[in-house]
Amino acid sequence: MQIVDIEPSNINALNSIAYCIKYANVLSDQVFMKLTALYERSLLFDQHDVEANFNMGLLYLQHKQDMTLAL
Repeated sequence: MQIVDIEPSNINALNSIAYCIKYANVLSDQVFMKLTALYERSLLFDQHDVEANFNMGLLYLQHKQDMTLAL
């Protein structure tokens, strides 16, 4: 059982899961979609969470190579 099963709004756990997936895989479109879903889920609980916003920006910059989407 994962911590997010017990505490679905645990932003730190959601960010950590996304971080692990990001660095354990090649960033394919499928992985990109899974990661953005995790970060968006985190941001539903706290839209100002620094780590989720920062990592979402890095994800867009890394995968899309577009600075405007990363902001």
